[in-house]
Amino acid sequence: MKQLILLPLLLTSIAGYAVEYKDDEKVSTMKGQLVEVGDRHRYHYNAPKINLGLNPFGLVSGVYGGSASIAITETATIRGDVTYYEDDSAFEYSLGSQIFFKKLYSGVYLEPGLLRREQDNVFGPQVLLGYNWFWDSGMNISLAAGVGRNLNEDDKSESDTFSNGYFKVGYAF
Repeated sequence: MKQLILLPLLLTSIAGYAVEYKDDEKVSTMKGQLVEVGDRHRYHYNAPKINLGLNPFGLVSGVYGGSASIAITETATIRGDVTYYEDDSAFEYSLGSQIFFKKLYSGVYLEPGLLRREQDNVFGPQVLLGYNWFWDSGMNISLAAGVGRNLNEDDKSESDTFSNGYFKVGYAF
């Protein structure tokens, strides 16, 4: 019984030593409201207009790829991509439009476009489904996969479809 009486006294004395945080420059706020660090971009309508990206794993595997996206609306971009395959000494070019479901450079997107791949003589439309993670600093990661149709008359193999995808680490400004 004596311990039950002393417990509240002990807890209140410990609470007196708690650190008091003041609303200063080291606390992430917007209009006086606390915002988790790294989430400020979720509360803004505006987004960066240009996003440049590259495949970091390609530097190790010999598949060098880079892309550039330019915002055309609040939820869509035009994206161009160039990839060089060192083993085959061949290029791949694609041009598409990333259509984000919620906000530019954040979350799920659909990317219809065209692809030209020299190494296996492929040319045709493609559709990719992707996801983009975006941070306040402008850094972002894109991951996409999808399929396309080969319209090249010179190379009609068993299947007219092809698969494609990418992983890019980027910076938006």
